[in-house]
Amino acid sequence: MSNLTQEQQISALLADEEKRYQDWYITLTQPNVDPEMLQFGVPDSLNKLKQRFQDWFESSRDRVKQILCQRYQREKKQFQRVEFIIAALSVDGVAIALSLPTTNLIMTTTILVADGYLDKLCLEC
Repeated sequence: MSNLTQEQQISALLADEEKRYQDWYITLTQPNVDPEMLQFGVPDSLNKLKQRFQDWFESSRDRVKQILCQRYQREKKQFQRVEFIIAALSVDGVAIALSLPTTNLIMTTTILVADGYLDKLCLEC
């Protein structure tokens, strides 16, 4: 995905749920590996990847809420398209604050927005 623009990358992730989670896991566990590189072995099932994300989210819930909820609510009001909301939230400062590799940030933000994690979490704000 490294040759794609940010908007193209986000659109591709939104179009393919399994790839979204696979790329998230690859870049989280192997931050220097390009997710487009041919992977060997049997990939984890989508359900297992979703559970891993859920586990990460639960352990990061307070930080995610503190860092993203106000900004997410503001971006939802400003932008109509989900791609623009994800791009607006995907900045290096957020990656550092969430202790994520910057290569993983777009995947994480896409899952948080597209799969409703931020909608549910930020209702409490």
